[in-house]
Amino acid sequence: MIATLSKVIEEKTKEKKSTINHYLYKHKCLPIWVLIRQITFGATCHFYSSLKVNLQNKISKNITKRFFQKYPSKKNLKGYPSIPLPPEQLESIMNFTNEFRNICAHDERLYNYTSTKTKLKKTFLHFHSNLKFKGNLFDVILILKFFVPKSNYIEMIAEIKKELNKLQKKINDLKYNEILQEMGFIQNWDKIVLS
Repeated sequence: MIATLSKVIEEKTKEKKSTINHYLYKHKCLPIWVLIRQITFGATCHFYSSLKVNLQNKISKNITKRFFQKYPSKKNLKGYPSIPLPPEQLESIMNFTNEFRNICAHDERLYNYTSTKTKLKKTFLHFHSNLKFKGNLFDVILILKFFVPKSNYIEMIAEIKKELNKLQKKINDLKYNEILQEMGFIQNWDKIVLS
């Protein structure tokens, strides 16, 4: 992890207008939030994994707090944590999400991919909606709700619906429903993820 961070810092200091360069030369320090924005999501997952548990707990608490700020009606509902996610569950969520991110980055087939690597069994988002975690595309879309700003999440769901509507017009209903099933999309999936 240290080597990865050092490489990023070294590369970015060569760029005259990089944020890293700005902080190192103007402020003589490099805030972690500046560095995190420069590394890959996979490196961020490894970075989180390498932190001490008390720091992981603080991060988890902050992420949980931000979620409830975006979705205040979820607080104190059965299945939603009143305490932050345990660090090991947040780590599993991040690794699961990264797995799908890598599939996208390498132009692999995404729609029917199911994770066999994940240690996740169920997230509180699944628990509340009474959904079974299957490690598929629907699960990653539901989990993104935890991390993505609410307005962006709503926009993403609208874009997915738009693309699915285009697909539905091009193929017969039987094939369309098979594809939805392979992605893990259930009836009223859009209402479930937005609730």
